[in-house]
Amino acid sequence: MKNASVYKVAVEGLLLGGLVLLLFSCVSFSIWDTPSPYTWPHNDPPANWCGAVGAFFAYYLFYYVGPGVFLVLLALMWGLLGSLSGKPLTQPILRGIGLLLMVAAASATWYLVWPHRMVWPFSAGGFPYGNGGILGVAVGHFLWQRFALLGTSIILASTWLVGAVLLADTLVLAALRGIGHALIGAIGRVVPAWAAARRHSASSMGTIWKRLNDRQRQSRIQTAAMHERPDLDLEEAMHRSSQAPPADEAPAATDAPAAQAAAGTSGDAPATSPAAAGVRRPAAKTRTSREKPTKPHKPETYEDYQLPPLDLLKEPEHGFAAVQERMVESKAHTLENLLGEFGIDAHVVNAEPGPAITMYELELAPGVKVSQISN
Repeated sequence: MKNASVYKVAVEGLLLGGLVLLLFSCVSFSIWDTPSPYTWPHNDPPANWCGAVGAFFAYYLFYYVGPGVFLVLLALMWGLLGSLSGKPLTQPILRGIGLLLMVAAASATWYLVWPHRMVWPFSAGGFPYGNGGILGVAVGHFLWQRFALLGTSIILASTWLVGAVLLADTLVLAALRGIGHALIGAIGRVVPAWAAARRHSASSMGTIWKRLNDRQRQSRIQTAAMHERPDLDLEEAMHRSSQAPPADEAPAATDAPAAQAAAGTSGDAPATSPAAAGVRRPAAKTRTSREKPTKPHKPETYEDYQLPPLDLLKEPEHGFAAVQERMVESKAHTLENLLGEFGIDAHVVNAEPGPAITMYELELAPGVKVSQISN
């Protein structure tokens, strides 16, 4: 049993080393290395970090699998590391299905997003038919021709998610759980801060409105004082308005009949004027004089008046009479032919064109009544 475990560790270590070799070979892939048939001459020595062997394996991995080969190598390395650390892989069939789904989705996504652009790992030049390998090109073409952009995007996103859950359910669920906790924590911090800011802004706005109301009240008091006493200067009016109590501290109104009775019993009390009682008088309306419309200026003489130039007039049309005569003759022949179609023998003997209507004079053949052509 001990020897078997040693052999197992040795084999897994060798496999892990081979996977690392393939990973670095794919990272340093160049289309100009051997055995690529699409370039000439080849790099000599190869640009691949792992030499000609690494260039060979990298070329065929990208040719058949596409960029999804990185997921294959990383997943296998993760499984071997888990096995070496004493944590064997559970449910290998489901893990394999998830890996296949993610590899197909990765290669197809790479092909659809960057079909022929020189992006990593194809910075030195991609394949003529696309950067997704045979697997990515086949899946991408199949989805694009049948589901268009929206359907292809939904299917690829679902494939990514399902493959990730099947391949590493614990890791994915832990990541989702962490994202959920982070969002809940952020909401728990943002909501109280937003509520506090709202309360603070409400109190600040209340203070601002109160100050504005006090200023408007003082302005109204100043205006009333200036109307009641025109001889009162502005400084004294401002002093009186500043001594007036605020709006929320105004004294309550007293009972009017009781005040009148008290005023009637005290005969020595002088009568208060409306100005002293704080009664506002309506301001006198200013009369606005209607301005009479001014008459347009009329010069006494027109000696300096200049006539408009003759260039404003258009040139006369030459040959208009001949054109009009030809038109009249043409219409006369048309009229004779039209009457002939109805069996009326008539000839146009004269025509008088006018500004809007042309009058034609007809000569009827013997035996033709005028009533046949008149309304």
